[in-house]
Formats: sequence, C-alpha cells, structure tokens
Amino acid sequence: MNLTTQVGICNLALMRLGEKCDLTTVTGDGKPYDQIAASYDLEREYMLSLFPWHFGQKRVELDYVVQTISGITTATPPVVSVTDITAFPDGCLAEITHVDGMTSLNNNIYYLDNRSTVANTTELFDDDPGEQSDVSGTETINTHEKIVGTGTWTADGQLRLVPYGYAYAYALPSDCIAVTSLMSGTQQVLNPFEINLDKLYTDVEDAFIEYSYQITDDSAPIFHATFIDCFAWRLAKVWSKALSDDIDVGKAMDIEFNRALTAAQANDVRQNPRDYSYTDTFISARG
Repeated sequence: MNLTTQVGICNLALMRLGEKCDLTTVTGDGKPYDQIAASYDLEREYMLSLFPWHFGQKRVELDYVVQTISGITTATPPVVSVTDITAFPDGCLAEITHVDGMTSLNNNIYYLDNRSTVANTTELFDDDPGEQSDVSGTETINTHEKIVGTGTWTADGQLRLVPYGYAYAYALPSDCIAVTSLMSGTQQVLNPFEINLDKLYTDVEDAFIEYSYQITDDSAPIFHATFIDCFAWRLAKVWSKALSDDIDVGKAMDIEFNRALTAAQANDVRQNPRDYSYTDTFISARG
C-alpha cells in the first residue's frame, strides 16, 4: 500500500474502519467513493490548517491591495477609473498617490462611493463624515462631502485600499489557507493583524508572511509519515457515520485522531525547531 498517494491514504482510512481497502482509484460508485468525493479535499485543507507543518510552509512579501488609475474626471465629485474596481466596495477608504496633473489629490485618503463594476469606476468623497439633518429636520445623519478635483489628470496614479482600523491592506496569496506569522523584512513582529477573506490588514509596512499553503498534489511524497497517519485517522473519523453502523466507532476514531495529531505535531517540531507562535486564521478570520 503506497501511503504517499490519495488512494493509499484512503485505503488506510478504510482499513481502520474495518472496510475493504483495495481501492485502485478514488472515483467510482459506492459509499467509499461518495465519502472521498465529498470530504477528502476539505479534510486535507483542514489538516494543513491545523498546524504550521514544516513541509507546507511558504514565505512571501505581500502586495498592497492597489489598482492603477487610468483616468480621473474633473466632475464634482471626481470619478476615478481603474483596471478592476471589485476590491474597492462602496464605503471603503482609499489613498491616491503618484497622480500627474491633479496632484492635489495625491497622498490623501478618500471615502469611495457609487462604484460601477461594469465601468470599473468609483467617486471620491471626503473621508471625514460631517453631520446634517435629514429632510424632515428631525434626525442627524452622517454625510461625506464631495471632493473638487483641481487641474487635469494627465497620467499615472495608484488607488490603494486603506482598511478601517489599520494602515495597510495586503492581498493574500491564492493558495494561502492559514497565516503562520507576520514579518517586517526577516524579523517576526507581534503587531496585530486581521484576515478578511483574501486580504490581510495590519499596520506593518512592506509586510512579509509565512503561511500554510494548499497542497493539492498527493502524488508528491512531501507529507511525513506521522502526518499521513493522523490524516488517515481524521478521514476514518469523518467517514465513520456513513460507513459504520456502530456509533462507538466514530468515538474510537476521534480518540485515535487526537493521539495521532499530538504525535505528528511533536515530530514536526523535532524536525524543524522554531518559534511556533501560530495564529489560527480559521478562528481570527472574518468575512
């Protein structure tokens, strides 16, 4: 049984449930195949997110959430055109930099509203809301004043997302499933950060992260033996309700999974001593 492949890992899980473990493929008809199709990828991602396994880490410098400006009108308020406005929802804050022509807009933070995802445009307003009475005169509401753009946009410029409560918004790598640590250069920092879907918010400038990445190729033998052992117990636990009539089997699989997880984490630490101040973004994430 080759335990470095998806077929091998699934056969090991089935064996632990007392099922036939002679699969040669992971697709087919029957309960085992249904369980594999429904849960294998999800449970692999869950396992990779549980701990900063040394075989599943990457380190990258993050890119700001930024768009190149392709035009700014002289209307009141100015209408900004970019390549893709989807990362800038109505009501967000953004900074404009490096604009030629309408230089008075540079290095200021604006409130964005009236976005068009078709035209990839948004309007600029003052980021500090003022107060005025509603039409009945009985209620005070917050409003954002229109910005007057002076001069004529000639070229260049960037629109950078500014998250509420933080100085910078970064785009997370597409294969990131959990952030292990935040760094400034090569030094780990203890600054707070927040994960919001595919973005990371922080006050750290020019940020790097170490992160657990999504591994989808089970044919590459990068999982160490104790991780595979733990993963197979996890699959057996998840599949037990569908494949076993004995409710105690699931409890037994859960006990074995937790025992194996402790052993796998200890083995990983022995192989790769480091600071494991790990942030579980499955808990701290929002959105």
